[in-house]
Amino acid sequence: MIVISLLLIKLSIEFYLVYFVLCFDQNVPIMVTIGMVSLMVGFMYLIISTVRGVTRFKHGEFKEGRSGLYNFKQSKGFVSIPIIFGVTILGGVIARGVSNMSEVPNIVELIIPLVISFFLQCGIAMIIPEFFLITYCKFRYQSFNVVPK
Repeated sequence: MIVISLLLIKLSIEFYLVYFVLCFDQNVPIMVTIGMVSLMVGFMYLIISTVRGVTRFKHGEFKEGRSGLYNFKQSKGFVSIPIIFGVTILGGVIARGVSNMSEVPNIVELIIPLVISFFLQCGIAMIIPEFFLITYCKFRYQSFNVVPK
């Protein structure tokens, strides 16, 4: 389980390598900066979701009949104000960078891998805390270790 957790972290940032190689190949420094910011935001989300998972674990939210880590059963589909603000700021930065350059199609070729990288990293950041908790519980509690018959 430790290997799986580490591989998931590695997988969440691996696609950014392709993005940064494309940025350096096309010599677009503003997109490198945007990629670094999105990578850091993804890491902050990973840390926040891991801390949230640990505190929910300590408060007993993983017991039978409780809400679990995200409580998807009772959550309604909404977008929070910080997400709207972040997307607006990112859109403004991209629009400003694109307006200064004459080769807009090159920027579009870079935005698509950036968006895919960011959503992949955030999706994995939602999953990783559960892997951390399962790994911890396998080492801490014998009842988590299932021996095949």
